[in-house]
Amino acid sequence: MKEIRDLYVSLLKQYLSEEIKMTRKERSLTQEAMAEKLAIERRTYCNIEKGENMCGTVSFILFLAYECDDSIKFLKNVRELLEELRKDIK
Repeated sequence: MKEIRDLYVSLLKQYLSEEIKMTRKERSLTQEAMAEKLAIERRTYCNIEKGENMCGTVSFILFLAYECDDSIKFLKNVRELLEELRKDIK
């Protein structure tokens, strides 16, 4: 079960880091400015953007609520990625 969870974590880290970075660049924000919006340190933000850390719950909710233009579409994309991974696992 741990291996499956690790696959989910890896996939979500990658997807979230790409989405957060893309959003930051679209809004012409610095890493520091985005970190402030997500209520985290710049260093932590940089590690999320590089895919080294996973976004915490509060930062994730702040991203969805204030920075993500279409949170429903974002979550649907996450669901599609997870469903594809499930198919690959079976």
